[in-house]
Amino acid sequence: MRVFILGKSPFEEIGGYAAYSYSLGKCLKSLGYDTHVISLSSRTRVENTPIGMVHYINSKVRFLGTIAYPLIGIVFANYISKIMKDSNEKYVVHGIGPYGMGGAFLKRRHRNRVFLTSSYFTTLGDEVYWMKRAVRPSDYGITSSIKYALAYVLCSSFILKWFEKFLLDKNDIIMVHYDSSKKLLIRDYGLEDRKIVKIPYYVELYVRKVENGNERLEKKLRESSRTPLCITICRQDPRKGINYLLYAIKMVLQKYDVNMVIVGDGPLLEKNKALAKKLGLNAKVHFAGRVNDICPFLREADLFVLSSLQEGSGSLSILEAMKLGIPVIATQCSGGIDEDIEDGISGILVPPEDASSLAQAIQTVICDRSFSSFLSRNAVKTYNRKFNMHAMAEEISKIYNLALQRVVE
Repeated sequence: MRVFILGKSPFEEIGGYAAYSYSLGKCLKSLGYDTHVISLSSRTRVENTPIGMVHYINSKVRFLGTIAYPLIGIVFANYISKIMKDSNEKYVVHGIGPYGMGGAFLKRRHRNRVFLTSSYFTTLGDEVYWMKRAVRPSDYGITSSIKYALAYVLCSSFILKWFEKFLLDKNDIIMVHYDSSKKLLIRDYGLEDRKIVKIPYYVELYVRKVENGNERLEKKLRESSRTPLCITICRQDPRKGINYLLYAIKMVLQKYDVNMVIVGDGPLLEKNKALAKKLGLNAKVHFAGRVNDICPFLREADLFVLSSLQEGSGSLSILEAMKLGIPVIATQCSGGIDEDIEDGISGILVPPEDASSLAQAIQTVICDRSFSSFLSRNAVKTYNRKFNMHAMAEEISKIYNLALQRVVE
């Protein structure tokens, strides 16, 4: 059976949705499905990849971002409709978060030929609420604060909430990986418990195709290997709390010498650089931007830190760090991180929006090598026990078998 994954390109894009496309594609390929990833790009084309065929669609709506997901959904639905027109096949459409809107429109047109499922992580309203809350005028300026406040008003409006409800209602099955995601969907949209299925999770490190020039930074980190290196990998958006992380590093540097590398780009990258400069951290905090391969940075890291105020559904970057045995410090924020990390055992959890607690946790790990090794060992054990491709693929197979039965009926 042919499966269409609707999301971001795992090779051209960074961030959780792109990485999830890769993990999902690997699962489906291992199950023998004819896998096709649909994504937006600067040029329309189709490429054969290790996770299946990736279809890149050039469209003006890609510049509008996730907030325009109803328009992106129309683009995806029109593209797949043209493929469906040439055959009488029945299809599974697997949406990633709000990108599943394309499947909702498609199912409305081809009701008996499409089984729609989505991997859902959070609601749009909850995500933008935390963005609004995170943008403090003292750190990012009044203009940015107003911008995200307006985005929150828009995403909380009746129109976008109606579209998200439409998407969720059109799904035959909604897959989640965390209890927190399930509770949020039930709370915000009153979904039936039986419609939401919790399945295992896994993440895989891979190389992207983005342009970057970080060879000099990688070499510098190797040469300064005696200085403890903290790393975070995340999109530079307000929810990630990079401002709190910068304040925490400033506190740590008053007592200990550390280097901090922040990997990832996004709308607040330049503003975070400006804040680091304002705090006098230019010599110790390095912004890598988007990178092809995060492994060189992770291999040098002594500590992984995530200072988020909200995560949609756990954190892929935390799982990448745990898989490699890097001690993790994270915030006990909205989004299920506390379902992955046992505080003091497989990592350290601190309150969100608390730079002082974050700084204290960093100091504890870099000063206590025995405790750091303890966290490292338990992180690997936790990852191997909870997160593997075969477990995720097995559960997806059960859901897709149900899909086969329904479309045949």
